[in-house]
Amino acid sequence: MRQTQEGILIRFATMQDTPAVIRLWETCFPGDAVFQNYFFAHLYVPEYNLLLFRHDVLCAMAQMLPYRMQDGWKTETVTYIYGACTHPDYRRQHLMDTLLHHTFMLDRQMGRTASVLIPQEEWLFGFYAQFGYEAVLSVSADEYHAASEAECCPLRAMVPEDLSGMDALYHAALPEGAYLCRDEAEWKKQLDMFIHCGGRAFCTGAKGAPEGYAFVWHTKQEGLWAQELCAPGKTTQFVQALMACFGVKKCRVTGLSFSQKQLLGCVLRHDGARPTDGYINLMLN
Repeated sequence: MRQTQEGILIRFATMQDTPAVIRLWETCFPGDAVFQNYFFAHLYVPEYNLLLFRHDVLCAMAQMLPYRMQDGWKTETVTYIYGACTHPDYRRQHLMDTLLHHTFMLDRQMGRTASVLIPQEEWLFGFYAQFGYEAVLSVSADEYHAASEAECCPLRAMVPEDLSGMDALYHAALPEGAYLCRDEAEWKKQLDMFIHCGGRAFCTGAKGAPEGYAFVWHTKQEGLWAQELCAPGKTTQFVQALMACFGVKKCRVTGLSFSQKQLLGCVLRHDGARPTDGYINLMLN
């Protein structure tokens, strides 16, 4: 807990703060009630959410989620900053600056070596750069179009028994560089979230021995998006099968090994070193 002379108090949340936290979330991130309800029912941990009050009013917050980052043979504990926001009435008062610098201090106290985040909008890359964050984490992307004579591979719903095999496919396809580690709980979290928030998760291959996978969103506004499609040797057949399944002519794909690089995440190392380029995906983004 930190109290300043300007009437600012910074502390971690408790369960009693949750109604105020939800109100601030609704104000700053409107429009996705399904995900919001799921997040606060299943994923939200008050003790990870750092709050900034001014004169007893909740003005800003940022969640400090613990992750491990792998870079070659080195594994480090880092903070993933998620849901960072300031109430519109209190913006341009440097409150987020104050809050972020407080997270950096806490990182050092907890032995965390870096801070990681995904800017909500492209212009925010510049905002976070002023704190020392560097845009080094990316996904690769491409766009596919339906072909009438294209070969499709058989698809099925992803099941928990697939997660171990998916993890093996994932690690085999990872490009060189840094990435945030996923344990079994993280894979299960992604699967459950997609199923309950309107997405779908597909595999090809036998249950328990998948030969490819993808987490898929389909909306009228965005069309068909296969997030982290990983199907070595079967990418085109997998994407064609998805388009046939959803009855669409176009599919956007992001993942580990497509033709176009898309910057997605920023890293600030607390030792002052330049962070390693790497991969990030499936981070509640």
